[in-house]
Amino acid sequence: MYSPLEITKLPSEPFSDYTRWRLLVNDGGRHTWHYLESDEEAQAWPQTTVDKYWLGLETVWDSYSS
Repeated sequence: MYSPLEITKLPSEPFSDYTRWRLLVNDGGRHTWHYLESDEEAQAWPQTTVDKYWLGLETVWDSYSS
C-alpha cells in the first residue's frame, strides 16, 4: 500500500515541491497533473505560465502588476 503523507499543519509550508508539477491537456480536453521526480525531467519539461498560475507560483504577469 501507500505510505502515509507527512503533511505540515502550516499553510506557509507546502508538503510538495510545486515547481515539479506539470499540467497536461490532451486534444479531448482532459487535464491531468504530473509530478516530475528528477531534475532531468524538470529540465526536459519546463513549467508554463499556466502551470505556475494554477499552482499559485509567481508568473511573468505578476511582476507587471506590482
